[in-house]
Amino acid sequence: MSAVSNFLPHVPHIPVDEDELRSALQAAAVPGFTGDVLVEIVLMPEIAHNVKFLVSRRQCFQAKTQQQVHEQVTPDPSRRKPVENVITQVRDKLYIRPGIYAVEAHFKDGVVTAFHVRE
Repeated sequence: MSAVSNFLPHVPHIPVDEDELRSALQAAAVPGFTGDVLVEIVLMPEIAHNVKFLVSRRQCFQAKTQQQVHEQVTPDPSRRKPVENVITQVRDKLYIRPGIYAVEAHFKDGVVTAFHVRE
């Protein structure tokens, strides 16, 4: 494990405050309101600045190369192309998305009669 991972907690998900959702739904919970309320969950681009990559490396040693472990090794430029191939293949999948996209509630005379979660 890297030194960074020892200091940062691993958080697979971050709960959000539900007050804004509650407020939007309660605003429609009034006598006479019949219709739908759609509350969409939108991630702002600034969230990408709060993403950290935790890197861990496990190295396997072969008996004949153990002596070379202590030597300083300069990165080989020919090894960059395979790394770039990995980046190219995963680039379109490197994004953050919420667990749900929206909550839609159906009201009749101010009472929720049904709701649907868009995932």
